[in-house]
Amino acid sequence: MRKLSVFASNTSEAGADIHLAKLLNLRHDVQRLAISFQGCAAGGTALRIAKTIVDSSPGARVLVACCDITSPHIDRQNEEDLRDVSMMISTVLFGDGASSVIVGSSFSLELQEKPLFEISSAAQVLVPDTSEHITIKLRPSGLHVDLSREVPRAISTNIAQVMSRVLPGFPFYNDLFWAVHPGGPAILDAVEQALELDRHKLAASRHVLAECGNMSCAACLFVIDEVRRRAVKGGEDPCRWGALVAFGPGMTVEAFLLKRCQEENV
Repeated sequence: MRKLSVFASNTSEAGADIHLAKLLNLRHDVQRLAISFQGCAAGGTALRIAKTIVDSSPGARVLVACCDITSPHIDRQNEEDLRDVSMMISTVLFGDGASSVIVGSSFSLELQEKPLFEISSAAQVLVPDTSEHITIKLRPSGLHVDLSREVPRAISTNIAQVMSRVLPGFPFYNDLFWAVHPGGPAILDAVEQALELDRHKLAASRHVLAECGNMSCAACLFVIDEVRRRAVKGGEDPCRWGALVAFGPGMTVEAFLLKRCQEENV
């Protein structure tokens, strides 16, 4: 078992990956990798790295554990933070969360493993001239998250080109299910309009945003699980193939082509 621990913003060592290994009683020679300061794209980054590992190591299992606690980002005793509109907006928009998934190269009938999705392809794309659109900076008062008003426009302008790299054989985006990182209403609207998606295609993302907020690196796994739950319950999007998309500092886009393996009970 290899383990990827993902933290959108983590500033302590020894890291939580070590504590998690102890809590799970994993072997002392388990291979660990902690991913920090990748923002909301980190969950996608971990999935892409996990796919690379299992593709080259038949039979491997990688535990991807994502966690981010954003509520302490604002210092309520700091007048500068309280006057910072972008800081206040990000504080209201974000939420705390943790999620995990196991990625493998094949499944074992003997162990009664039941895979849910296959990662068919994955890509990471850096959007040009957007390095200051999403930033996370460490200040004396804590971590400062700055989201530019240009983020939705940048996503709208570039998302079709990014997805063409991951979905070359899918010219009709409405033939897919969609799990888009719930970065905010404007971001989801930008993706929906740029790709001309039917309104219900981002229902899972909007549900997670409304119920939990933007949980940064943990959010994309919440959304894909919501997609699964809706399909099991006879939801409105039974498509076999789908796309998972996450956005982060850079601006970085992590994009995946997924395939449902089977339907499972909740």
